[in-house]
Amino acid sequence: GVTDVSSVPVNFSVDGGIAITETAVGAIAAGETSTYTFVTTANLSTSGTHIINAFTSIADDADDSNDDFSLNINSLATPVIDLGDDQTACDELTLDANNPGATYNWSTGATTQEIVVTETGGYSVTVTDPLSGCIATDFINVEIFASPIASFTYTLAGDMITFTNTSTIGTYTWDFGDGSPLSNVSSPSHEYSVAGTYTITLTVSNECGDDIYTAVISNINDAILYFDNNVLINIFPNPANEYLNICANGLLKENIWYSLFSINGEMLIPQTQLITSGNCQQLNLTQFESGLYILQLHSSSLTARSVVILQ
Repeated sequence: GVTDVSSVPVNFSVDGGIAITETAVGAIAAGETSTYTFVTTANLSTSGTHIINAFTSIADDADDSNDDFSLNINSLATPVIDLGDDQTACDELTLDANNPGATYNWSTGATTQEIVVTETGGYSVTVTDPLSGCIATDFINVEIFASPIASFTYTLAGDMITFTNTSTIGTYTWDFGDGSPLSNVSSPSHEYSVAGTYTITLTVSNECGDDIYTAVISNINDAILYFDNNVLINIFPNPANEYLNICANGLLKENIWYSLFSINGEMLIPQTQLITSGNCQQLNLTQFESGLYILQLHSSSLTARSVVILQ
């Protein structure tokens, strides 16, 4: 134009959309040109060719042939990746970088779209679009907890069982199978008052849930009869099938007799002298039906009884 101008309105639109209007502050001398950079950015997030149209309108402009221009811009595809917020998981977690067909570079060295992580730590991935070469990255912190694993071993000595806990870390709940209170001790010992077979259950719990391990232990209370100091009468197996062994240790100093009674008190095997110290005697029980019986042992001064289970 032939006159100076100032505060010129400038506009642009993308693909014929709503125009963005801003003001180019400052004076432009007559016959001069000026370059303006828009504060508002154009949205070219959709890949493909976009038409940018920039224009201005000045009243009494003697030459409006240069008041607008158009430009075609090819927007290349950029991968969109979101591994999500930091996460906690039990045992493992699958991370997915999406964008099928892209190339992947994980911090673990993996080059697949998905990875399965089993350890606590930070994980990142760089995704590259194969056509545009554009890249995107993301990072996530992961905390992995191990699910509980319950297991134990045990040592049986007569009516006493000592348990060794071989489980993973957690809280422990023991059920000894005899109606006694539950125990939360890591490796407990337990004494049984009645002979028999028991199912022992250990439950291990942590933030990932519970795991249960059970063991069926037979012949509990095989040895429960004591005479004087350290004189042991060992009775096994209990429960018994056809035969029952009665053994005396080497500390026996007097004769011992035994008798077998029904649970109702009927004598089934009359008083019989037990073998000598350090030896065993076997009872034939094949003539009796399955059930509970009472084995009575006595010396000249002491008497002891044990429940015998016949299967």
